[in-house]
Amino acid sequence: EQGYLPVPVAGSAAERIYEKAKDVCRTYIDDDMTDGEKVHAFYDWLGVNVIYDYDTATAMNGISPSSDEYLVFYRYNCFFLEGVFDDGVAVCNGIAKAVTLLCGIEEITCLKAGGTSRGVKHAWNKVLVDGVWYVVDSTWSNSRVPGDTVEMFDHGYLMLSTPEAATNHKEDTEDT
Repeated sequence: EQGYLPVPVAGSAAERIYEKAKDVCRTYIDDDMTDGEKVHAFYDWLGVNVIYDYDTATAMNGISPSSDEYLVFYRYNCFFLEGVFDDGVAVCNGIAKAVTLLCGIEEITCLKAGGTSRGVKHAWNKVLVDGVWYVVDSTWSNSRVPGDTVEMFDHGYLMLSTPEAATNHKEDTEDT
């Protein structure tokens, strides 16, 4: 988020994840694309390649974020880049971290935001494209109808204005 590219230690898990993220950029991004097109490509890649971890999210529902029980879940890969790039299974926190990393590699200003959405803790991103801040919630690139197990691809949370996003996203100002 500070505009610095990581310099991971050779042979480390960080280097492995960073190389996987760079591979996504090499495969799905080209120099002729605008920043908006790049963000769109990342959104699509995440929607196709990462499954939302409904089991973990459901198990955490109703547990206070300040409790020890809640912190136990933060050992799971789904909260981190490993969930996205190694396992292909993540929750919003891991997905938002991946957007931040991918945008950073492409030198697109991107911040991870946190707060609530639909009444539960949630994380998403803000990206600066052509001098305008947009909200991007790649977690919802796949939507599931309540009571169903089928997911459908959805661009409804790609490049939203702040007022558009505010209908579902309530940001915690101390988390950003």
